[in-house]
Amino acid sequence: MRKQILFILLFSSRLVIAQNESFSKYDSAHGSLNNYRSCYDVTHYNITLETKTESKFILGSNTISFKALHNFKVLQLDFYASMRIDSILFNNRKLTYIRDSTITYVNFPDSIKKSETAAIQVYFSGRPIEAIMPPWDGGFDWQKDTLGNPWVGMACEGKGAFIWLPCKDHWSDEPDSMSMTLIVPDTLVAVSNGKNTRTFFLDKHRKAYEWKVNNPINLYSIAINIAKYASFNDTLLSNTGVLPLQYYVLEYNLSKAKEHFKQVKGMLTCFEHYLGPYPFYNDSYKLVETPYWGMEHQSCVAYGNNYLNNAYGFDFIIIHESAHEWFANSITANDQGDMWIHESFTTYAEALFVECQQGYKKALDYLKEQKQRIKNTNPIRGPLHVYYDGYSDNDMYFKGAWMLHTFRSVVNNDSLFFRTLRNFAESNRHKIIGKDDVIEAFSKIPGLNWRALFNAYLLYSELPKFEYKVNLTQNKTYQLEYRWKCAVKDFNMPLQITWNNSLISIQPNNMWQVLETKSDLPNVKVSTEAYLISVSQINASK
Repeated sequence: MRKQILFILLFSSRLVIAQNESFSKYDSAHGSLNNYRSCYDVTHYNITLETKTESKFILGSNTISFKALHNFKVLQLDFYASMRIDSILFNNRKLTYIRDSTITYVNFPDSIKKSETAAIQVYFSGRPIEAIMPPWDGGFDWQKDTLGNPWVGMACEGKGAFIWLPCKDHWSDEPDSMSMTLIVPDTLVAVSNGKNTRTFFLDKHRKAYEWKVNNPINLYSIAINIAKYASFNDTLLSNTGVLPLQYYVLEYNLSKAKEHFKQVKGMLTCFEHYLGPYPFYNDSYKLVETPYWGMEHQSCVAYGNNYLNNAYGFDFIIIHESAHEWFANSITANDQGDMWIHESFTTYAEALFVECQQGYKKALDYLKEQKQRIKNTNPIRGPLHVYYDGYSDNDMYFKGAWMLHTFRSVVNNDSLFFRTLRNFAESNRHKIIGKDDVIEAFSKIPGLNWRALFNAYLLYSELPKFEYKVNLTQNKTYQLEYRWKCAVKDFNMPLQITWNNSLISIQPNNMWQVLETKSDLPNVKVSTEAYLISVSQINASK
């Protein structure tokens, strides 16, 4: 419980004020696709990394394979200024480069031609940023377990992978695959994304763990986990196939983990029902115990919630971070400003898991608790084409989830809504998308102005307001006048209201509309369980 409160406080204290944010030239260079980045597409990262736990030092190499999208002689890499580039090789020859703070411009002796494939090897070393409060404050987390053994993790969603890895750190360019070799003392185990393809001794005291990812991967999802781990395996047999389940935990937590992680199978079954097959069958599903709370590292979910279930009987970190396998890892936003695609859908998936396991009423209870955390202080969508170190406030999570729940109520056809949600997840599998792609997917549900609906919730902090007034006419009848007051002028979201105990459907817009009744003074109610809107009665007459 204390960790969940900490989560709320931390996210509340780390606001990104999109309208008032000031950005440097480096923020633009990182957040935009300038000519030095748009000229090439990364196809593979082959990373080797050795960690020195006592000195908190790393050294390694990254072989970056790429395809030229047009002719160029200079490309941009991103790498933290305090880290050292030891050399950059191309065809076994050293390249020259210019470092400007966090930007590195790499010069080629001859032009790389359009459609040409090539690779460079970047050798690097240094003491990477140490996370003070991971995962919110990104970096390496150098800890020791209760027995004094090294316990190392890394989370960099906010800051970016360039804090430790020379790379093209833009969400729109994921490598198609990745290899990771982690070199550690022989007393420790190193776990990364994908499958462990080889483990071997380098010498008497050092061991290498090779991991292979067979799918596209966003760079902040690259995992580095080092500890005195014990492991155990299980298998999910689904309609899709056989999914290996692997768990890496501190040795003294093994028996506890075997019991606690039994909830994983039910969770994956529920998510496959709503969202389609788990996106990384050929990379496995892993939970890895970490010294920080959690992170959605692809096929290698970071877990640090101390084996605690919430009041609904499940472990929030397992459910939330695993749902990110669909939204963040399989479907990735093409710009940091659209991070709501990751968090809104994932947070709503929590409620769907509750509904799957415990029914719709319990899911509503869960959503009501989330609703209390909505602030309506900033737009859900962040600034585009710039880099910023931080998170939006809670609204990217909870308001985004309630936006989707509202749309479910508006569609008023669960079969259609869930079919659309699943089609969205499946048709965008392993893709990088933006806001327009989400709108396009929902626009397959006819009869609604989906662009106006999404824009109202994503681009403005204030909620759409349903205004109404009840007037007594000269004919002794009552009129209900109503409209939407919304910054999006063509917002015309349908609404079901209760009018004198009768449920009626209306479609307000920004103009006053009128309904009449011969009954007594109408009693108007709007379901707070169905919609995230504000309601205001004005100018009532007797």
